[in-house]
Amino acid sequence: MQTYENVASRIDRFTSRYRSRRQSTFPVGGGTGGARSLYSEGQAIVKTADSVIEKGKQAAAEALEAALQTIKAGVKAGAVDAAVRTVIERAGRAEGFRHRTGYQTGVGWTERGNLSLEPSSDDVLEAGMTVHLPIILFQPGEYGLGCSENVLVTEAGAEILSRTPHTLYIAD
Repeated sequence: MQTYENVASRIDRFTSRYRSRRQSTFPVGGGTGGARSLYSEGQAIVKTADSVIEKGKQAAAEALEAALQTIKAGVKAGAVDAAVRTVIERAGRAEGFRHRTGYQTGVGWTERGNLSLEPSSDDVLEAGMTVHLPIILFQPGEYGLGCSENVLVTEAGAEILSRTPHTLYIAD
């Protein structure tokens, strides 16, 4: 690893035969590309870059929270995706969210089902389904950052399957 690189961490865990995945990104050193390439130009620029990164991570965390608040049995997958995109658009980061909101997971990796949380999906969430929500925002050619959760769909809502906070750590 070199200075000015981003690190994407992904932790896979198996619990009661279910695969759970958590993902987060964080810069090491000065960052990459436009996000922090001007590190040597002064601390004001670094602080601005850190602010941009923090705001992006905050937007991703708020979008993830919107998904968590929307998920429950009987809700359409497209409604979860729409809740996430609303938050991201309000944050001015719509161009950086280039993928679906999430997908179904399950026992092992091969027994995961075919549900996709994407725009206009009419698939209906059912109690007992598990889904991975990787909310990653990209700045093309520069960086990607975000957070994710694995959740169990219940009649009452989403049950988070991890205990890891969505804190952004910047390592120098």
